[in-house]
Amino acid sequence: MGCAIVSGEMDVPGGILHETEYFMLHQDPTNPIPGFLIIALKRHISSFADFSPEEKAEFSAILFEARNALNTIEGFKFCTIIQEERAPHFHAWILPYYDWMDGIKHGTINDIIPLLTYSKENWKTSDKIDLVLDAAAKVKKHFAVL
Repeated sequence: MGCAIVSGEMDVPGGILHETEYFMLHQDPTNPIPGFLIIALKRHISSFADFSPEEKAEFSAILFEARNALNTIEGFKFCTIIQEERAPHFHAWILPYYDWMDGIKHGTINDIIPLLTYSKENWKTSDKIDLVLDAAAKVKKHFAVL
């Protein structure tokens, strides 16, 4: 999926929110959680350890600004940042938590899959998809003014 997004073969909700020489930032295409962001490297590696110095600097700047952009989304409380090395295409998740998640067990890595399942089962309505698109627009606007 990461390759298809980077190559432009797959659309993501709200489009590409920010693009640099090495990375693309976009809304997660499969989990309808407002501001669930993915930072994807354009080349194929799977680990931070393989970043060039330029990629390391660019990734850090995007992560910093993406996290700050979440502060503009109503109901945002905190986030979890995840990167695992099993995928051949480096990507990091920025998973935000909101007031509506209070009734769902969350806060640890073990709780993420049930939270994603809940979002897929309960957030695929047009009004909630509008919230996802609105959050994407806010993140995009945050990057546009930098």
